[in-house]
Amino acid sequence: MNRRVRIAAVLTGIAALLATAAASGGLLLDGLYRDNLFVTTVWRATDRVTLFVVIPILVLTGATRRRGSTAAFLVWAGILDYLIYNSAFYLFAAAFNGMFPVYVLIINTSAAALILLFTGRDVGALGSAFAGSARVRIVAIFLFFVALGLTTVYLSQIAAFIAAGRLPAIIELTGHPTNVVFALDLTLVVPVFILAGILLWRKRTWGYILAGMGLVKGLLFNGVLAYAAFRTSRAGVPDSAAEIPIWIGLGLGSLAALGLLMSDRRRRV
Repeated sequence: MNRRVRIAAVLTGIAALLATAAASGGLLLDGLYRDNLFVTTVWRATDRVTLFVVIPILVLTGATRRRGSTAAFLVWAGILDYLIYNSAFYLFAAAFNGMFPVYVLIINTSAAALILLFTGRDVGALGSAFAGSARVRIVAIFLFFVALGLTTVYLSQIAAFIAAGRLPAIIELTGHPTNVVFALDLTLVVPVFILAGILLWRKRTWGYILAGMGLVKGLLFNGVLAYAAFRTSRAGVPDSAAEIPIWIGLGLGSLAALGLLMSDRRRRV
């Protein structure tokens, strides 16, 4: 590993420790979350997935990424993307709490690690690991499908508010003054998926990187959403269980697309 990648690994370790502290605090510190029942249940469900699924995967990825595995590189980048995206929800949507500085540090260390990872790795060599077969266009279509689906759902609710003053359901559930879900997805997910789809359709190296990173995050976060829907349903929030098949379906779609993308490798770099 070159110097930038080594620093990225150190920053990733720091981000992982911070995420472990934040998730553990959310589960163990009574009164940390001061939001309503729905939001607090979602935070704690997310904490469990981060603590018991995401962080262990990141640790296990450490050994294989030292051997230069393409798959490990994409998982590493995807988990850093997950930590940025997930922590942004706590930073902007959680009622102010003692973990606020930790959320800030998770985002900063993860973003710095991601930048160093992209600038420290030989992107050209990474691109040469893929054969550029027609199957990757199926992955691009999936990315376009998800981006279009999210945009349609969100813009239809925005239009309903503009036309009739009807608030999106998520605002009523959370009690938040604005819609953080729409804000983050329309800035951090939809544009990246569209760009990744375009580049992947053209079989460009950055298409593989952005697609792999986005699909890893999508797989993990759809798992979060499915588990959160289960927990909120158990807590008595109406209609939560109806969302579980949606998140599981999108998660399985992300897994299948990721598998298809990785099957295009011709060799390990």
